[in-house]
Amino acid sequence: MIAVHNFHNAIEIILRAIILHYEIRPEKGLNLTFEDMIKDIDKHQVFITDGLKLSYRQEISILNKERNMVQHHADEPPSSTMEKWRVFSKSFLVKTFKEYFDISFDNLSAVDFINDGHLCSILRDTEARLDKAEWKDAIIQSKVAFIHASKSIAKYLPHKSSYSSLKSLISRSPNILLGYSSNDLKILKWQFDEIDKVIKEIYNDINEKQFDSAILSSGVNISDLK
Repeated sequence: MIAVHNFHNAIEIILRAIILHYEIRPEKGLNLTFEDMIKDIDKHQVFITDGLKLSYRQEISILNKERNMVQHHADEPPSSTMEKWRVFSKSFLVKTFKEYFDISFDNLSAVDFINDGHLCSILRDTEARLDKAEWKDAIIQSKVAFIHASKSIAKYLPHKSSYSSLKSLISRSPNILLGYSSNDLKILKWQFDEIDKVIKEIYNDINEKQFDSAILSSGVNISDLK
């Protein structure tokens, strides 16, 4: 049952990508049925002019109905039917990626979905070294990629807590020390230094935990980072 949804989702994602890429509809206007997306694509003037039409129209519609039966009526298809949908879905994706995006579906990898150009470059170099059996260099490159990806997460964290701003605020308030003897001031200085040390440790710990939380939420194993 999950497989039917996966096949259907894969096709729906590529249909949405075509609509957005060719600006057939804005993203906010994508509240469409599966069949409406197919119709919008095929009636797009650019595709009509080029004589381009979605392949496997009948199969797509049947798969959509099959998915609805699975979801709403728990009608589980036989294994032979699932194999047919697996082969069809792959054929549709291969053909559609090439015709609408001029991309080889079989050559796609997870790297293609990364927006960071520098990270992509490192990972592609890593893949090339793996293909050449340059194991040591590939390991080094993968480590560099991991560090770069981990640190880049920090860019999306809230602005770090500023310990120095708190300390400067206190130091700019000399009136709080008026009326104390020199001996009292020495004691106060020692106490302030101890408090200063504790507060600094707390701020550092907060910033570290904030970064670790972001790493964990991204799916990275924190033990690997350490």
